[in-house]
Amino acid sequence: EMQRSLVGSEMCKETEVIKAAKLKLMDDNGFDEQGAHRYLQKKSMDNGINIVEMAYMILEHTALF
Repeated sequence: EMQRSLVGSEMCKETEVIKAAKLKLMDDNGFDEQGAHRYLQKKSMDNGINIVEMAYMILEHTALF
């Protein structure tokens, strides 16, 4: 039971990070929500990392734009 709630909060945190990165992309690049999500997915695939790592990079200004 403890393990499951831990995983749940971890997923929630990841969702928040992705959401924040999408908002930043929308503000900086004029993406709509869908476009920002696609950009995140493509960038993470291009760089061989998962989408959460890519979101952190975007938020920390270290993304390879």
